Amino acid sequence: MTFQYNTYVLPLAIITIEMIALTILVWRRHFGRRGVVPFIMLMVGGAIWSLAYTLELAAVDLNTKILFTKVAYIGIATSPVGFFLFVAEYTGRENWLTPKYIISIFVIPVLTLILTWSNEYHGLMYQRIWLDTSGPFPNFSSIRGIWFWGVHTSYSYMLMLLAVIFLTQSIYRTPQFYRGQATTLLIGVFAPWVGNAIHLSGISPFPNLDLTPFAFAVTGLAFAWSMFGYRLLDVIPTARDTVFESMDDAILVLDLQDRVVDMNSAGRALIGSGARSIIGMPLTEVMFEQRTLLEQFLKVGQLRNEITFGIGDSSRTFELRLSPLYNRRDKQNGRLMVLRDITQRKQVERKLAEARDQALEALRLKSRILAVVSHDLRTPLGAILGYAEMLKEEMLGPLADAQREPVDRIVANTNQLTDLVSDLLDQAQLEAGKITIHVSQFTPSKLLNTIEAAMGPKAKEKDLKLSTEMEPNMPTMVRGDISRLNQVLTNLVNNALKFTEEGEIKVRIFGVGDTHWGIEVADTGPGISPKDQEHIFDPFWQVDFSETREHRGVGLGLSIVQQLVERLKGKISVESQLEAGTKFTIVLPLDPVKEAIDEQAARTNR
Repeated sequence: MTFQYNTYVLPLAIITIEMIALTILVWRRHFGRRGVVPFIMLMVGGAIWSLAYTLELAAVDLNTKILFTKVAYIGIATSPVGFFLFVAEYTGRENWLTPKYIISIFVIPVLTLILTWSNEYHGLMYQRIWLDTSGPFPNFSSIRGIWFWGVHTSYSYMLMLLAVIFLTQSIYRTPQFYRGQATTLLIGVFAPWVGNAIHLSGISPFPNLDLTPFAFAVTGLAFAWSMFGYRLLDVIPTARDTVFESMDDAILVLDLQDRVVDMNSAGRALIGSGARSIIGMPLTEVMFEQRTLLEQFLKVGQLRNEITFGIGDSSRTFELRLSPLYNRRDKQNGRLMVLRDITQRKQVERKLAEARDQALEALRLKSRILAVVSHDLRTPLGAILGYAEMLKEEMLGPLADAQREPVDRIVANTNQLTDLVSDLLDQAQLEAGKITIHVSQFTPSKLLNTIEAAMGPKAKEKDLKLSTEMEPNMPTMVRGDISRLNQVLTNLVNNALKFTEEGEIKVRIFGVGDTHWGIEVADTGPGISPKDQEHIFDPFWQVDFSETREHRGVGLGLSIVQQLVERLKGKISVESQLEAGTKFTIVLPLDPVKEAIDEQAARTNR
């Protein structure tokens, strides 16, 4: 092999380096992304074509030129295929990218390579080849054969034409950003295509010079511009047809006369097997059963409503959205109708509504039963307790020593049962909204006196100290429902006495700023774990659920306390540590009526 430098070698070498550099860049930065493999095929094909043509031009003898011409065909035959496959993937035409189609697309290029490398046996690619020495350097000249013109060139140009059509459609269908990508790709492919056409047509000012590899310089610059300026291979658009056809919603495109001009596969499935024949028909004829309703909808420019197809168990409910379509001049040229199947959602909503109604009815029934049962139990329990206390106080005659313990148990158990019935009745009334709050002015010290009188004897029975304290910053008078506050405080102190075995229970009343005051009940009992503190205000919840638990009850006391405090526009909180006691703190407004008015005004202003 002998080579000789000429004028065209250097620019071709630069173009080859450009193509190789672009290939390496794409491989390193984008490999694995959509469209990269066929893009690399295109770049590698262009680089091989350009490099082989460089060596062919530099070669002096005919055999070397023939060799590199054959090498160049590796790029010449595969570049159009690479570009077509890239554009097909870029524009979302997956139907061209199945293994069967890809193999069939490569059949002609592979046969072209085989015929090129075996041309001396059949002459299908080149009928005659000679070395032209009339110019400034020896050049490869030939008379091309039937396969070159009739199959290879026609096939390559057909692939390029299809790719250009796909890209042109993409320019019109995609957003502005992607149009820049498609435009630069068109520039990149047109340059070598035009150069090749000029060369093959014989109108080139350089008869024996193939301009195609030189045009790859424009291709490289255009593709680089697309990659860096429009993020080609980073962001590739999804074809409109792919999105349109793959949507689950039924989509119908209407013209200004409300005739169906297009629809997706979901729309065809909704309307039926003969959907293709309805193109051009008025929508009211296509959906005849809903004609009356659709005529009302179509009078409105834009709407969102529900529509039902069918009757009985086979009916389906759709969310219908109708919106106008505009052309590039912002002039309406049609309407878009979207039907989303919400049948399952509506069924779930109906079941939830039925379950909600059943739950509310069950709650009302439970509250009614609790109220009736609790009310009916109070009368006999009161009688039992009255007679038992008369026996205990020996008002009906002296008791024998053996009778005293049973009578004490009757009194204690009847008191416990009375408290339980009272809690059930209060809970039922709270749930039914029948608890009333009567606000009046009272002295906080009255609460302390009442609790000392009521709970002092119980504390003495357990050898516990019950202390009360009124802070100096506490106002002399407050407003609230003293009877409900007595109920709350009695419940908290009784709860503390129940669980505290030694030490004391302390009740403290204190001021909180200028608008609130507080009540604190602290004990030295076993405490409550952090996990249990999350549930102590839940109805019917207890720390110990076992049948053998020491302290009986149904777990309503603290729930009632919380609900009553909230009715009084206050808040209750708990602080507790295991083996370190428990403290309940209630914060109340000095005037709950004013608090309620201020709260309502704040909600109105929001």
